[in-house]
Amino acid sequence: MTKTPRIPPTPTRVAFILVPGGELIGQLGAIEAFHAANRVAISVGRAAPYIIGIAGLAAQTVSVSGLTVLTPAVEAIAPAHTVIVGGSLALVDAPLPATDRARLRPLLSAAKRTVSICTGAFVLGRLGLLDGRRCTTHWISVDALRAQFP
Repeated sequence: MTKTPRIPPTPTRVAFILVPGGELIGQLGAIEAFHAANRVAISVGRAAPYIIGIAGLAAQTVSVSGLTVLTPAVEAIAPAHTVIVGGSLALVDAPLPATDRARLRPLLSAAKRTVSICTGAFVLGRLGLLDGRRCTTHWISVDALRAQFP
């Protein structure tokens, strides 16, 4: 007999942070996966398990490919259980400015779970969130991650 997964009584708030020059391929896939989970739950008569928010560091976030996404500022997004930070290969050598990292800190500090996609790990590392933890990143950047955040 298969057990039905437990659906939390209240939806879990998930916030996606898009970074300037970010590679949207990983972020969009994850956003769509959470939306799909909501659609499946609704299709069987259950409440959507996730409230999904998307934010950026500016009113518009321009991806590495030039796609522009309208994004509310990180300060405008409600505190979330899970915060997922996107990445960009540019973050390996050119970190987000300290002012932007400071703007992210309150949202990330309030989260119960912090996740990065690919090179978003470099954002977390520069915020000290990888200290004493195991993590991974895109295979191209593993050596740089290991060197910068042992």
